Amino acid sequence: MRFLRLSYQQVQIIVGQAQSGLPDEICGLIVGQKGIAQQIISIPNRSETPETHFDMDAKALLQAYKKMDAVGGELLAVYHSHPKSDPIPSQTDIREAMRNMPNVTQLIISLKQQKARLQAWHIHDGRVDKVELLVGNEKSRSMQSLSRAQVIAILVMTFLAVAFLISLSISLLPPAPPIPTPQ
Repeated sequence: MRFLRLSYQQVQIIVGQAQSGLPDEICGLIVGQKGIAQQIISIPNRSETPETHFDMDAKALLQAYKKMDAVGGELLAVYHSHPKSDPIPSQTDIREAMRNMPNVTQLIISLKQQKARLQAWHIHDGRVDKVELLVGNEKSRSMQSLSRAQVIAILVMTFLAVAFLISLSISLLPPAPPIPTPQ
């Protein structure tokens, strides 16, 4: 399961960029390691129709890659805003992601409603899958670990269930035929 973890401050930076960029889409990169964001890099949107599309400035993108290499980070995600639509990839977003940055998480910030909404996506092989977005110290909802008491309870219940099935199976067996005795 893929995930992307951002700090509250990083979310505020991205949402602030999206709000200050209205009515246009904004875009940028999220750099970090092992799914944990360390740096947000804003990239100017050079699209001819910035209200509905984004196209990252090539020079700024090259500088961002050099900066990323210098600090030893990896590209975790590309982010962009949807000023008037939900945080769901458009057909253009899907096509561009598969062509330009396959297997890179796409974070979309929606400003359609009063409160900004964020959702991360993994776009690959024509498929679009949700990526778990964790903010701050939020625990993963998909991979929560079990406590020791929960593990013991599961083992005890499994043992009792197996014992019950064995005893039920034995009780349902027909009686054994009589053993012939020699005369």
